[in-house]
Amino acid sequence: MQGPGPRNGPPGEIDRPHPPLTAEQRQQALEVLRDVNPDLAERIAQALQDNPERARLAFRRFGSRLLELAELRKSDPALYQLKVTDQQSNFETFKLVRQILEARIENDDARVGRLTDRLREHLLKHFDVRMKLREHELALLEKRIRELREELRDRHERKTQLIDQQIQTMTRHNPPPPPPEGTPPEGTPPEAE
Repeated sequence: MQGPGPRNGPPGEIDRPHPPLTAEQRQQALEVLRDVNPDLAERIAQALQDNPERARLAFRRFGSRLLELAELRKSDPALYQLKVTDQQSNFETFKLVRQILEARIENDDARVGRLTDRLREHLLKHFDVRMKLREHELALLEKRIRELREELRDRHERKTQLIDQQIQTMTRHNPPPPPPEGTPPEGTPPEAE
């Protein structure tokens, strides 16, 4: 089995340690999963009762990403919906690919052709969803850049006032006495003997 990968990385991600979710976090994750994949959400909800270890592994694998989506649902519903649609499309893609591979094993060329056409149509739609997702994320970045530029302009305009405030803050209290002579500055590692 592979070692831990990046957060949204390759197989082996399940091996990366995740803290266990609280009961409240599990409910939040299930609510999001019901939006993304209702069948999987129902299986995990049932596993919570019938097979808690299996449910724990599922939450370990998907929990942190689902909680991120739960936060996004509150802060940016439009982006949340795009990400949910993207995840739904991912599940549909895997389903179609699995069906194509099964049809190949069965040497059913006609079914392979039909399913491949469906996969192509699906991927075209999924591409459009991903483009909308990128456009939304780009708009958020552009907004943040505008805010940072405004903050920078404001700080530049208030430069003298900010420096005066800093001087007042720095000189308001008596500074601590300097360290005794021969004492290395704080944070300096001791020399090896």
